[in-house]
Amino acid sequence: MNLFNHSQQSRSRRGVSAAPRCNAPGTTAGLLSCIAGIIVSSPVHAGTAVDRPARPSFEFGPINHGGRIFKPRLELPGPGVQPPPADDEVRIHRYNAISLAEGGGPLAISFGPPDDASRFAVRLQFKLEGYDAEWRDLTHGSVHLVLKFLDANRVPVSREEFRVSGASVGWAGTLETSILAQRAARAVVPPRAKWVDVWIDSGGHDETSGVWLVDDLLIQQTGADGGPLVLLDENLEDGQGLDRPQGDPTRWVRDGGALDDALVWSGPPALGGHALLIRDSNPRDYAAWRLKTRNLLPVVAESTLDLSWQEVFSIGAGRSGDVSYRDLPGGQYQFRVREVDALGVPSGEQAVLPLIIAPPFYANLWFRMALLFSLLAIALGMERVVARRRMQRKLEKLRRNQAVQQERARIARDIHDDLGTVLSRISMVSEAAASEAEPGSPQEQRLSEICETSRQLTRTMEEIVWAQDPRHDSLDNMVSYICSFASDLLGVARIACRLNIPLELPVVPLEAEQRHELFLVFKEALNNIIKHSGASEVRISLRIEPDTIRLVVEDNGRGFDANTLPEGRGNGLNNMKNRLHRLGGSVGIHSEPGKGTRVEIIQPTQVKTKTND
Repeated sequence: MNLFNHSQQSRSRRGVSAAPRCNAPGTTAGLLSCIAGIIVSSPVHAGTAVDRPARPSFEFGPINHGGRIFKPRLELPGPGVQPPPADDEVRIHRYNAISLAEGGGPLAISFGPPDDASRFAVRLQFKLEGYDAEWRDLTHGSVHLVLKFLDANRVPVSREEFRVSGASVGWAGTLETSILAQRAARAVVPPRAKWVDVWIDSGGHDETSGVWLVDDLLIQQTGADGGPLVLLDENLEDGQGLDRPQGDPTRWVRDGGALDDALVWSGPPALGGHALLIRDSNPRDYAAWRLKTRNLLPVVAESTLDLSWQEVFSIGAGRSGDVSYRDLPGGQYQFRVREVDALGVPSGEQAVLPLIIAPPFYANLWFRMALLFSLLAIALGMERVVARRRMQRKLEKLRRNQAVQQERARIARDIHDDLGTVLSRISMVSEAAASEAEPGSPQEQRLSEICETSRQLTRTMEEIVWAQDPRHDSLDNMVSYICSFASDLLGVARIACRLNIPLELPVVPLEAEQRHELFLVFKEALNNIIKHSGASEVRISLRIEPDTIRLVVEDNGRGFDANTLPEGRGNGLNNMKNRLHRLGGSVGIHSEPGKGTRVEIIQPTQVKTKTND
């Protein structure tokens, strides 16, 4: 059912001028004048003579982005380039792109007719491609269902409006394919009101455009007794010519300056076959359906009216609009505005404005890459500085160690050369004097003691010199020294010595303190075996583990019970443990009466000095 033919015909009669009439077709001058008038009035000739596209019915106005104003400009073809031919259905006006900064504030876009526009867009829709999922209508367009309350003299008391805008839930692009949606509302009858008039009108904003179909309107009044009273149950089945758009319902009459836009709809989706329809496509006038005066509804003051109706609508606005967006992310967009008819079907022009939202410099890829490279350069520079300082500290430590080692070597040489010479001389002189003294005399005994003491001092001096000499700061030198020492000491005590030492030892540096403490603990273990064990054999084994040295001394002597040691015997064992505990090592002593003794010395090669608890 086409409801727009009659309006289009009337608009064509009002909008298109007639061809000039020939007043004197019988003369040659009159005939030429008539032909010239027809040619000049021809739209084709006029367009060709002007050689420019028709003026658009709308254009973009100033754009406000966070207080900054931008003026859109139409895109012009380059020299010698012909503009593309205009489409008879949709003529697209393209504008030059505008670059904006991300985070610059809200974006406000306005559009409307130019100053010299010859016509106005009936309805406009807009869409920001890249942000909006679908086309959107201007929100200031609306139609209304109005309750006008009157007193006993039919003088207006107040009114209640129920606004309709946008598109209904069941709207599908055409009335025939759309689905009715249920609507309900409530109003309170004001004091002094005796009558209510019902209006279904498009008398909202002047730029409103669209269609609104209303069916099955039901109005009930709830009185003091609480029971509903039906005031109106309109199914629009009573009237004349209801199968025509200009039919006359029994209880309704047209109103407004655009009577042709108040129509009767027949067919789907109307429930009973007919419904009231408001078509708003005239920006200068409005159309309305209202109850006839004799059909006004009587009401009781301060009662409640419950309204319900079925509806389908698509309401927008034309002529001009203002839209805004907030917090648009960076990217490329195209803001489009198109002209549509009252049903929302594209029917005219379209304007395209490209927008480039430039992200802040810190969000650009080049800045992120530059920042990344800068951070890497800083990190590498800091690492280089740290490595250089670490190397300087190592070099300084090496220099200090070298100085210490040189001092140690000097001390060892001085002790060996000076003190060793003196002790050797004392030993030799005392030994010579003892040989000249009378055997068994007290003088001979004292000289022999002096000689033995000097020998012991010489051995102790050699141990100190060995510990201080940096040339022996290695595992290989320490193992060689303690093996030689054990063989000599146990040989004098007539105790067999069994060595289980690896043939090849790894290169493991040992500090002087490590070697000295290990040797003293080892020496104490051998002295205890000689003094207390009564052993006939001692087994010495060495095992090298990652970062650890394990030195084991075992004998086949009488053993002992740690719980029954006499007072004073445990001091030596505790001293052994304390020496290595300071260096992070440990001493394990395992013994049973009659089963010998096993001393296990464990020392890490990386020294961590500890304090006694």
